[in-house]
Amino acid sequence: MIKNFKLVVRKILNFIRKIIFLFSNFFFFLFCKYIKKPSVVYLGSINHSNLGDHAICISALKLMKNHGIKCVDIMQRELTKNFEKWIERKRICIALRGCGNIGNVWLREEEFHRYVIKRFPNNKILFFPESIFFTEDDLGKKESLISSKIYSSHRNLTIFVRDKISFERALNLFDRKIIRLVPDIVFYLRDTIKKKEHKNLEKVLFLIRNDKETNKENSKILHELIEYFKIQNVDVEISNTISSKRIIGRTSRNRYLNRFFAKMLSADLIVTDRLHGMIFSYCLDIPFIAFDNSNKKVKSSFEWIQNSGYGVFYTGQTDFLTLIEKSFSCKGCSKFDFSSIIASIKK
Repeated sequence: MIKNFKLVVRKILNFIRKIIFLFSNFFFFLFCKYIKKPSVVYLGSINHSNLGDHAICISALKLMKNHGIKCVDIMQRELTKNFEKWIERKRICIALRGCGNIGNVWLREEEFHRYVIKRFPNNKILFFPESIFFTEDDLGKKESLISSKIYSSHRNLTIFVRDKISFERALNLFDRKIIRLVPDIVFYLRDTIKKKEHKNLEKVLFLIRNDKETNKENSKILHELIEYFKIQNVDVEISNTISSKRIIGRTSRNRYLNRFFAKMLSADLIVTDRLHGMIFSYCLDIPFIAFDNSNKKVKSSFEWIQNSGYGVFYTGQTDFLTLIEKSFSCKGCSKFDFSSIIASIKK
């Protein structure tokens, strides 16, 4: 009896949530159409707990705003028929979020890309900086052919990739004319956030991933490094770039990201196998040791900052002391150019 009652209550609550979403989304649509009147729709904005993805959204929106581009960000679930018809009729430029999800590792995201490209054949579409990775098995080969065919069918598509490995993969899949190489968009945050004041090594923060992109060999080294610091009586904290808050909306993403930055600034060294763990460390001037993930995107993105001296990339060294010393050898920051993205939008 109690079980059935709980089930009924859950269904009622889900129904109420659905009604609230439909009403709020309709008013959001009216706001976009009649008040905001954007020239760009930033599509695929997220509300999940990955702070790296939120940093991507913040950076992309800030870049466009700073260059006078009127933009509205729309989540995948908010893309209703009203929105689709309005975007199509007004020929509004579509900027897809960017991340590391062109490929079959995160296939649901790739299927959304395909849907947008097919649904809006006459709109200008561009991908904010992406990583590309299709697995070498039969599934990966099958999905890469599907994506290649769909992407190539669009007449006004530009794909910005964020590392050289993805650039080479893109050349094998798409027309060279639509591919551009730029850094990860989160590097744009570097000049806008508080920096770390260097001091002695007292605390190390590990930002370690635990998902389908985990590099198992490096995972073993990471745990050895944790034990090494503990033996040296260094304070060790193990965390992630995933927030404990399951849902983070567009109005609160800055707050949660700043809280995480404060947590990182409490450490004197970051050890991470997460791409944005590395990029956050660089932007905050925190020395770091970066380890690669399974699809090489950490290593590829490290190439953008390898001469800055703000951190070091693990390539198989077992001498942890040398690795730590190198991570503290700050030399200066790299310069990043995102003008090609702005030019592509305004063209």
